[in-house]
Amino acid sequence: MSAVEEKKQQKRLSILDAAFNLFSDKSVHTTAIDEVVKRAGVAKGTFYLYFKDKYDLLDAIIVRKTTAIVRAAFDKLEEERKDREMTLKSQTVFFIDRIIDALKENKGLVALIDKNMAACFRAFAKIDDEDIVRSVKELLETYISKGYSTDEAKKMLYITMDMVGSACCDAILNENPYSIEEIRPTIHIMVEKLFS
Repeated sequence: MSAVEEKKQQKRLSILDAAFNLFSDKSVHTTAIDEVVKRAGVAKGTFYLYFKDKYDLLDAIIVRKTTAIVRAAFDKLEEERKDREMTLKSQTVFFIDRIIDALKENKGLVALIDKNMAACFRAFAKIDDEDIVRSVKELLETYISKGYSTDEAKKMLYITMDMVGSACCDAILNENPYSIEEIRPTIHIMVEKLFS
C-alpha cells in the first residue's frame, strides 16, 4: 500500500472509530456529522469522500466490527476442528457460541446492531476479507456436503445468524425476557434442530 493510500485508510478508520464512540455514547440520531469529523480530526469534505451520510457510516461501522467478530469466531472454529472431529451441528453451535461470547463483550456494538444481524449478513457479501470469504465458503461447503443445495446452505446460515443476533440483542441489552445465559441452551437446541 502506498503512503497516500495508507493515509486515506487512516482517515477513514479515524472517522469510523470517532463515530463508533459517539454513536455508542449518544446515539446515531443525535450525533451530527460535524461532531464526527471534529472528533476524527478530518475536514467535513473528507467525510463525504468515504460515506454518503451517517447511516452509511453506521453500516460501515457494523460491517467492520462484526467482520472482526466473525473472523475471530471462524479462526477459533478452525483451531477447534484441527484438535477434534466435529459434526456440522457441533461446528455450527461452536461458531454461534463464539459470536455470542463476543457480543456479550461488546454491548456498545450490540446496541448499534439493534437486532439487525441480517444487515450484517448482507454486508458480508461485500466484504473483500479473504479469510472471511474462505471461512464462509468452507462452512457452506460443509453444509453442501451434507446434502443441502448452495441456496439452502446460504439460507440456513442467514437464518441462524439472524435468529441468534435478534435473540442476543434482547438478552444482552435488556436481559428481558431472558438473560443470554438463560437462552444459550435453547439457541443450541434450535440450531441443532435446524441442522437435523
